[in-house]
Amino acid sequence: MDAVHLDGRSLESALYTLARRGGPRAEQARRAFDGLGQALAAAAHWPPPADDDDRETGRLIDVVLHHLSAAVDPASTVARPTVETTPTTSVPTGAATSTADPVSGRGPAPGRPGPALPTAEVVPLTEMFLADREVAAWRDAAPPSDPAHCWEWMWLTCLGFPEPQATEWRRRLAHLGGAGVGPPSAFAPDLSTVGGEGLDLSGAEPDAEVSMVLHGREDDLARLVTDVLSLAGSHASLDHSLQPDRAGRHRLDDEGQLRHYREHLWRRLREYADEPDQYGRLRRLVLVDEAVRSLFPRPLPAPGSWWRQFAARSDALLRHRFADHDADIVVPAGPYPPTWPRHGGKSTSPNQDMKVVSAPTKRRPSVEWVLRVAYRDADHTLAGRVIYTE
Repeated sequence: MDAVHLDGRSLESALYTLARRGGPRAEQARRAFDGLGQALAAAAHWPPPADDDDRETGRLIDVVLHHLSAAVDPASTVARPTVETTPTTSVPTGAATSTADPVSGRGPAPGRPGPALPTAEVVPLTEMFLADREVAAWRDAAPPSDPAHCWEWMWLTCLGFPEPQATEWRRRLAHLGGAGVGPPSAFAPDLSTVGGEGLDLSGAEPDAEVSMVLHGREDDLARLVTDVLSLAGSHASLDHSLQPDRAGRHRLDDEGQLRHYREHLWRRLREYADEPDQYGRLRRLVLVDEAVRSLFPRPLPAPGSWWRQFAARSDALLRHRFADHDADIVVPAGPYPPTWPRHGGKSTSPNQDMKVVSAPTKRRPSVEWVLRVAYRDADHTLAGRVIYTE
């Protein structure tokens, strides 16, 4: 097919020029390009293709998406500047003081900036990443156009992959960045050739401000909250489900939703830390845990992925806290709707649960992700919340 030309220039050239113009109309166009790219990515990769014809349609959508992404920066140049033109403040890794605003900041994730990775080296790997059908079911968002952000996005998207595919893609990405893969818990590495800050999810050191809210105690909870705050401030494709009305899932790349999520997490953490009654603390701990679990990747992660291990950390922490108290928690699992063991009856609230489309191989509704565990003591019962397949 011949290239489309507008006023003597190619369509890609016109898009490139338009996306870099100033003014409110150009900003409106950039937002429209962003929405189009996200919609195309979702159409290309989810649900998984049913046959060869469907797979070819997805491939063609990928081609269109690639050309659009190559020509257009879908984010505002004010909101997300390129690494080539914007200096970044260097903060030593492991610094004791958080670099993030407790409500609206994009951290905590200190790191060391470096020279930008050339776009020419990122683009081919991004094309391979988007074309890999083995992981298409766990990847549906358009990548950022900035090289460093795109590299981080690919690395963090691997957190939702099955472990064999995640290990292979981490190897490829680390090779591009000029470093070893490192331990599975170190996501995403601080690589000087990329120019990104890095994202430490090793759980080694809790954020100083989180520890202060918890009065210097409960390091396991502090590390869990630190990790989820780091993820919330990253370039990962994440949703949250922490609205007061429990309605739906919301994209965390929306600044308003990010602020809302962080506000509720910090508020719940403070209320838990300041609660004097031991059973009141247990109930508030369940609400803190709900805030942690209500952040999840888009699409939901594969069995055995890093995200599933992250959820298991929440499970272990809650069971340890509840072990010596006359109170029960149930982590819903298995067929939907889940039930209370011994007591019977549904352990989740159907009007607060979220339904997603199941894979073709699923024969019956089942719990796919836990948003809140079910809680019961002598005086209180709190139903769980889950995402389940229809």
